[in-house]
Amino acid sequence: MRKLVLLGACCAAIAGCERVFEPPAPRPPAAVEPDACGTGQYRSYIGKPASELQGIVFVSPMRVVPHNGIVTMDHNPARINFNLDPEGRILTITCG
Repeated sequence: MRKLVLLGACCAAIAGCERVFEPPAPRPPAAVEPDACGTGQYRSYIGKPASELQGIVFVSPMRVVPHNGIVTMDHNPARINFNLDPEGRILTITCG
């Protein structure tokens, strides 16, 4: 019986030494220029069908994001995103 009490006391003492996990503080977002990827030169395509982008040679990475489309979460500040509306027209153009 004494061994059981001693074992319980030891377990309680060890449990009191447990470290509490604290998540690291979130980093503030990096400052990005509003037009870091060159979206300004494509603003005239807003409202036009995505098919208008065919035949354009892009010097930076780009992707066309359908309405409610699923995309990867990797952020590439040099990539141009053409976001489409439900009818397939270009709604917004963003970097990332």
